[in-house]
Amino acid sequence: MNDEWKKSNVATPESVEAMQFVYDLVYTHKVAPTIEGTDNAQLFSAGKVAMTGFGHWPIQSYIANNFTDYDVQYWPRKKAGTSVFGVGGWGIPKASKNASMAWEVIKELASLETMQATADAGVAIPARRTVGESPEFTSVPANGKIFYGCLKDAKPVPSPSNFAEVEQIFMRHFTEMMSDNATPQAAMAAADTELNEALAKISD
Repeated sequence: MNDEWKKSNVATPESVEAMQFVYDLVYTHKVAPTIEGTDNAQLFSAGKVAMTGFGHWPIQSYIANNFTDYDVQYWPRKKAGTSVFGVGGWGIPKASKNASMAWEVIKELASLETMQATADAGVAIPARRTVGESPEFTSVPANGKIFYGCLKDAKPVPSPSNFAEVEQIFMRHFTEMMSDNATPQAAMAAADTELNEALAKISD
């Protein structure tokens, strides 16, 4: 999407080029598995693929299963590039019958001690910079500082109010492409039309 999250950009030459690159890894160069039934995190830890892309979420299971033979690196870039990030948090419903108690729970969950314990377990990237840059968090894997360091030029995941709808549209056409049922150009052109129709509904 564009920076305002109001228009699709999946059919631009740059986007199609990126999709062609991903497609070619599977069907031209044959150096990546197809997407059907693929669990990249498991394939990676089993030594079936040399590299894969994901955030911090598999790290906890890697720690639990004593898998340590890996490291992390920035996403590959061509002329320019960035990473995207999403966040999670806690809220108190307006109709809550125990708002004051819920607030105390949130304060505990957001405390330095709880975030440090969460980071130590490898559960997620902590919101507190002091914890995210602490040796306890960045030491696993060895280049773990990149998880927090990439925020310097990262962008939030585009999240229009009808995110569920636009995600479903994109993933349907992306899956068509990665199943070799549509060319990258055709898949992204079809996705572009549907995405702009969906985004127009919330732009009016």
